Amino acid sequence: MIDMGSALAGGRDGLERRHIFSSVQCPVSPLAFEAGLIEAQVEFAKANVPVVSMVASIAGLTSPVTLSGTLTQVNAENLASLVITQTSRKGAPWIYSTDSSAGDLRTGSVDYGAFETQLLRIGAGQMGKFYNLPTMVSGVWLDSVAQSLSSVWEGVPYMILQSIVGSDLGSGFGSTDHAAGASYAQLLIDAWVWEAAREFSRSFDAESEAISFETIRDAGSDHNYLNKRHTLSRFRDEFISATNSEAALTSEHEVGTKGSLVAKADKEVKRMLRMPRIPVTQRDESEALESILRNAK
Repeated sequence: MIDMGSALAGGRDGLERRHIFSSVQCPVSPLAFEAGLIEAQVEFAKANVPVVSMVASIAGLTSPVTLSGTLTQVNAENLASLVITQTSRKGAPWIYSTDSSAGDLRTGSVDYGAFETQLLRIGAGQMGKFYNLPTMVSGVWLDSVAQSLSSVWEGVPYMILQSIVGSDLGSGFGSTDHAAGASYAQLLIDAWVWEAAREFSRSFDAESEAISFETIRDAGSDHNYLNKRHTLSRFRDEFISATNSEAALTSEHEVGTKGSLVAKADKEVKRMLRMPRIPVTQRDESEALESILRNAK
């Protein structure tokens, strides 16, 4: 992977400057690291390739059943991973991460849909920020919920929780069956819904130009904001419904057929796949990648 990345980035020096790929290296809960993966993490650190420490503790099954106990273990495993990376190369890029969830103690399986799963992600995000580290603790996906949606706005309530987690990066777009599978249509639906849901946690402009005391003063005289330049020039940036009517949470939407959003996504995916394909690598780069793969085999 490092050799292939170097071939695309103009050598090892180029790869160190351009983080064109990263690697997920998962500690094994509780409190262990798998042989092979740990050596790979050392090599990635030496090459300045970002490592994501995705801890996947399952409360009650592979970590304490309490939220505080699981977060303590999540934090310990992340910090242990950080030590490995920084011992290998001081300052190497590394990302605080978790895909931890509540356990379904009735079946012994993962319960991504549990309310507590979101609390664990929020808590992990706060811990990462406490150490001033980049974080990847949000799972941005709808999974099987997408099969019943007739519009984007119907999916927004399910995705809003993810938007308030406070994560620099997210994972899960396109995942189905608790990440056991994936589909292009699911990827598109997740992206459509996320585009709307993320607006609930966005920061907004509070500079003087945005407040526009002058506009407020003028409207105090003519009692009209619709004709003001400030309104006309900024409303599209302020309200997502101005550019995406499907994103508004309102009862005015026409009720569609259950599952029709999947059909819409399928149609769009087919259209996109018919478009001309532009190679992402030059011919000499492709040949170099093939050579690396042959040597590896």
